[in-house]
Amino acid sequence: MSVALTSMKFWLNAFIPGTIPGYTKVLSAGPYAGKTVIPGPPFYGDFLTDNRSFDNDIHASSRMHSEFELTVDPSDGPKLTQWHNCDETHEIDFDTGVVKDHKKGKTGRMGFTLQPMAVSPMGVPSPLVFTVKMKCAAGNPCVKLAPDIDFVGTITLDWAGRSIALEGLLDAFPAFEGYATINGGAGVMLFKAPPPSGNTVFNLPGDASRPVAVRLQDLDGDGVFETHTGKLIVA
Repeated sequence: MSVALTSMKFWLNAFIPGTIPGYTKVLSAGPYAGKTVIPGPPFYGDFLTDNRSFDNDIHASSRMHSEFELTVDPSDGPKLTQWHNCDETHEIDFDTGVVKDHKKGKTGRMGFTLQPMAVSPMGVPSPLVFTVKMKCAAGNPCVKLAPDIDFVGTITLDWAGRSIALEGLLDAFPAFEGYATINGGAGVMLFKAPPPSGNTVFNLPGDASRPVAVRLQDLDGDGVFETHTGKLIVA
């Protein structure tokens, strides 16, 4: 017997990996000694990375984190709840390790929107397929006029097919990762996208342009996504 499907959750992170060959540096002094940083723009210090690799922990350190949960109650329809967060950014003097500045990024331009229900050819709303539009942007809060990190796309949740699909565009930097769950279970990876070789924060100006199209499905009805299909990142 299939596990009843009551909710699906999706989240996407933009984060700076702890190691980017030829770009990250290791601090030798100060409160973050042993952690890595990337160079800041002229007249600024260096900036802490998220000091991690890909991680399905929903609370993993990120420059941008966007998540939503869609629940479906037969009595009153779908309900979308969402949450967005930018973990604190730290500007560091590389030579001394002294923290020069630290701020949290603003989340006001990060959002998901549940679209109106699809309508069948007979004009009857279909309660089994839901579409969520994603549009998210945020910049380094410690740098004046910093270019945005952007990600946009469409997430399709098929209740009858027990699947979730993402079709979207990611920015040229940093790393990105997406996960999904059924009924609040452990995060199953939709995709992972390291920054393309040689890319830095100086590749951020402009719109998101790296495509991703992926899909997860729970074929055996056990409440865990296991089938992964789709086209991964084209750098």
